[in-house]
Amino acid sequence: MRFTGQQWRRHAAVGAVGVLSVLTLAGYAREAGPAPLSVPAANAVEAGLVATYERINGTVAQHEAVEVLTYQAYQQPIKDCMAKERFGYTPPPFVKAGSDRTLLPFEVSAVVEPGAEKLLTSVAASVEAATAQEEYSNPGFDRLPPEQRQQYSDQLVYCEPPAESYEGRFVPEASLQLDAQFLELLRRVGDDPAVQSAMLGYGSCMARQGIEANDLGELYAAVREKFNDRGVPVSPKTHPGPWQQAIAFQDKAVAADRTCRTPVWQLAMAGARDELADFTEAHEADLNALGAKWQEIGTQGTAVKAKLPL
Repeated sequence: MRFTGQQWRRHAAVGAVGVLSVLTLAGYAREAGPAPLSVPAANAVEAGLVATYERINGTVAQHEAVEVLTYQAYQQPIKDCMAKERFGYTPPPFVKAGSDRTLLPFEVSAVVEPGAEKLLTSVAASVEAATAQEEYSNPGFDRLPPEQRQQYSDQLVYCEPPAESYEGRFVPEASLQLDAQFLELLRRVGDDPAVQSAMLGYGSCMARQGIEANDLGELYAAVREKFNDRGVPVSPKTHPGPWQQAIAFQDKAVAADRTCRTPVWQLAMAGARDELADFTEAHEADLNALGAKWQEIGTQGTAVKAKLPL
């Protein structure tokens, strides 16, 4: 069979479209990635991500150790300096500021466990902890006559140690470097086209649950706002009614997020499984070295905390 010039061009065009269609479908197949994991399998990957994150950034107890060491490095020089000037100084009591649970970075919504309960309930926990603190008293200042208090305050400022002596001093530098690479791992998982496509439906799903949020960051902000009354923290002691409403909204947010994001998370964990395996294999020596360093920091913090108050 012979084609005329016009017939040949039409046949070639149809053939090209067919080839393009095959290539396009192949591209979609690659973008689709692995199938979503079952919930138990996804939970196992999530646990691996959290465990690796703790190897990089320390456990909850090791975070507290950093806080204790930072507290001592800041407050002890002030106390010693004030004593040299014959001023009494009572440092404020140490109060743990960090979370009681390890939270993955929620910049990448898809990788955080469905419901994000540890994240969303941390707002109420932090408000309760802050409002439960007793009023601080510094007898060395309180006993002074009014005309000497300004001198005391000026000396207190003079006695503050330089920032580099306490800020960031107790976090291993290798931790910061490896943390950046771990965050890139999470971003690659979240940037997978199939995961991004699945996340597109999150906002409309949440709207059906009565909550306006297009990602986990917006949902966290919405929960935080419920615990804020024109700049004043909403606590169970000072705002019992609004506090109950805020807790109700928090619980609603957890339930809605679990409903809307579980399928996305199952898909994300399928991609994260291989990423995590490659990451831990490539950085095993670094992770082991960091683990030893974090253990040392934890031991130092425990020793200092046992001697508090200063």
